[in-house]
Amino acid sequence: MDEQNKLQNLSTEFKIFLTLKSFMTFGGGFFYVLLPWMIISLTGSPFLTGAAEGIVAIPLLTSFIIGSLIDKLKNKVNAFAFSVLGIAFFSSFLLFSLYTGVTYLVIIAIFVPTLIISYLEDIQATISSFFDKILLSRENLKKGVSLRRGTRSLTNIMGIVIFALFISFGLRVSIYFLMVIYLLSFFIFLTIRKSLSTKKSQNDSTQTARPFYGLTRFLSFPLMKELTFIAIVGNFFFGMIIVGFTVMIKIYFGLGGAYLSYILGIFAIGDGVGSLLTAKIRSARGSIVALSMIILGILFMAIYLISSSHLYYILFPVVFLIGLIPGITNVLIYGFMLKNTDEKIIGSTFGSFSSLFGGVTFLSSMISGGILVYFTAPNLFLLMGVSILIVGIISRIIFRRLNAVSL
Repeated sequence: MDEQNKLQNLSTEFKIFLTLKSFMTFGGGFFYVLLPWMIISLTGSPFLTGAAEGIVAIPLLTSFIIGSLIDKLKNKVNAFAFSVLGIAFFSSFLLFSLYTGVTYLVIIAIFVPTLIISYLEDIQATISSFFDKILLSRENLKKGVSLRRGTRSLTNIMGIVIFALFISFGLRVSIYFLMVIYLLSFFIFLTIRKSLSTKKSQNDSTQTARPFYGLTRFLSFPLMKELTFIAIVGNFFFGMIIVGFTVMIKIYFGLGGAYLSYILGIFAIGDGVGSLLTAKIRSARGSIVALSMIILGILFMAIYLISSSHLYYILFPVVFLIGLIPGITNVLIYGFMLKNTDEKIIGSTFGSFSSLFGGVTFLSSMISGGILVYFTAPNLFLLMGVSILIVGIISRIIFRRLNAVSL
């Protein structure tokens, strides 16, 4: 009953915004699988598959600039609307890759619109953090963040699973379907735009903030330095997951795109379940973060052992757990950041963090593509597992503030 009352206390505006973001995430889940599958299908190159994932992360390198600009932007609602429409428009450019057999033209036709779409998604994500801050009360912060992240994961799953159906009709039909999803998202946004516009910030959104001011202020807390280090390391290796699974399914196992959809769908289910379960945690100690790294390291090494035996169906429960653990820890980290960040510099803060995480994701995607040129996908997961396990053990021993604090 208590949890139901908390849910009822969430504002109508937040519920409307939650609906919009869920629909957009549905399209994002579809694109999440479509992009690497297009590259590996049209070029057959693991390196280019990794490069494509690196392209997605490039806009995050400049998120600190985008975030500071959004802090000073008066009409964030219109900016959000243009980003949604822009994503729908530029997704149509992917069709050009299907009409040429020349590799470099295929790369241009995929990489350029993907880069633009990624920039627009970065803008949208930063503004979303602003909406979360003003639409959620402090009492409902953990509940709202848990619900939004959980719902995001579940709709992401739907997009991933639907891809398994549409890819059977070919890449062209899949791209058309993606365009329809984003166009519908834009029209849905038009129906709720007025509701979002009525919720105004109480702070001066035009206040000038240095691009890295939010980050330096946040990192003035010793605890946040430890937490940020673990987040960066985790982000680095998680940037390799999509590339690793794509190459494993297509080249190592020799299976179709539907199986990649199943693997990534199960990963998203785990993330969604973990996010929703976090709402029931009343007091979680920071030690759960370091322990999670240790468990993830063991799970990645398990993937190496399982895939080496070609028993791919045993991967499903392991992949679920790999999604479950970050689903819990990410909600706690994001909620703590929102609670301790002033609304007027939230763009700079989250933009700066996106730049840090985007940089390591870009590097990890490129590095994983290079590794897979010479080694098999199982070896990539073994490397990831050993590295994360070592970081987790070191964090558990050394990071005393993180292990003692309650999140």
